Amino acid sequence: IYIVLLVLDTVGAGNG
Repeated sequence: IYIVLLVLDTVGAGNG
């Protein structure tokens, strides 16, 4: 689950 958040951070979502 946390891994998905990290991926979103890479996209620029800023969930991390």
